Amino acid sequence: MEYLEASQYIVMFALMNCINVTIKQHHVLTNLLNPVLSRLPSSIRTFVMCSLCGVLPVPGRVVITSMCLDCTHKPQANTGLLAYISSHHYYLWSPAEKSVIVCMVGLGISYSQFIEIMWVPLAIYVIFMVWCAYDTQIADTSSLNSGSRFVWMDGLMIMTCLMSMVIKPHVMIGEFKLSSIVIAMILMFLYFYCKYRPAIGEMMKSFEVTSVCVLSVMLMLATYVKHHVDDYDEYIVDQHIFMVCVVSFVVSFLLGSSSKFSAVCVMCTLMYGMEYFCLFYIVDFCGYLMSPFHKCLPISIIKFNTSLTTMYTYLLILCIILTTYCVVQLNL
Repeated sequence: MEYLEASQYIVMFALMNCINVTIKQHHVLTNLLNPVLSRLPSSIRTFVMCSLCGVLPVPGRVVITSMCLDCTHKPQANTGLLAYISSHHYYLWSPAEKSVIVCMVGLGISYSQFIEIMWVPLAIYVIFMVWCAYDTQIADTSSLNSGSRFVWMDGLMIMTCLMSMVIKPHVMIGEFKLSSIVIAMILMFLYFYCKYRPAIGEMMKSFEVTSVCVLSVMLMLATYVKHHVDDYDEYIVDQHIFMVCVVSFVVSFLLGSSSKFSAVCVMCTLMYGMEYFCLFYIVDFCGYLMSPFHKCLPISIIKFNTSLTTMYTYLLILCIILTTYCVVQLNL
């Protein structure tokens, strides 16, 4: 069942490629966004768009962010990085995110206490995201007709699909948990296909068989690891704080799960005290962020052909800055 649920993201990836062909050819997103964002500097436009996409409390929201960037930006090496970074600030502040809820419940802290501890790492993360967005050029939309006929219908359709995902992230079909983003993608595909009638040949060109195969292998491997590597309690024993951080980082890296990295954080914090909560949370968050078993990472890399070197160089810089702040704060 877990493998079947993981395969949903392969369907999302394939539908996203097909939808993007129509959206790009008919400048759907640029026509919708141009009246609102055209007066803002390029980097600010990018930051606002990505931040809004990253706020959506739905699984696989990197797919939505990738669609927006792909349809409004000129391809660049760091576009995949931007799609990935901009859809993960959520874990540092949102009360609707599982990792935040697990820590609040497990440690008995309030949301205001969580934010009081995390506001500096969140600020660092946002600044880093702005830096990534600064060099990303938005596609030139000045010559497009933002008042094109019936473009508001496209916007209404997109917003309806987004709202449906927020209201009900999953639909249960028997014991199978179907992500509502898959249903939304299917509806968007049918809508844009019926309205614009794109050539089947053009859509097939965008369907990258190699990318889908690589993504399939990564998702299946990630599911296998999560299913067979659940119990790491025996590896975290009463020892030096740095060794515990290394072990918890490795555990979060291998699991690639937001709820599980927060569970590891709670376990370590209960052992060593609340003063180390920020350090454990950031270390485990970094392990999760850099995990190849975290489905968002291969999606971002494959979609924009971002090199592993580029992705991991930037992520390593971010993780070092965040961890350094936590270490300095504790005077370790």
